[in-house]
Amino acid sequence: MYHDNNNSVVALSTSWFNHRSRCHKHIKINGKGQSVVAMVIDECDSTLGCDSDHDYQPPCPNNIVCLDYGLK
Repeated sequence: MYHDNNNSVVALSTSWFNHRSRCHKHIKINGKGQSVVAMVIDECDSTLGCDSDHDYQPPCPNNIVCLDYGLK
């Protein structure tokens, strides 16, 4: 699924993603005196990784909100 470039989207670490329970829901992220609302669209796998299904990336830490999800 593709999302409009004007929408903020994020991936959450495995425990926060919680078996897709937060998928397509909006979350508010606070930091450095600012906040942004973004839709959860994917999981940053905290348990696996380093294989072809995970693009040979290492597992994510358990407390990740990936705001630059999908940017190249």
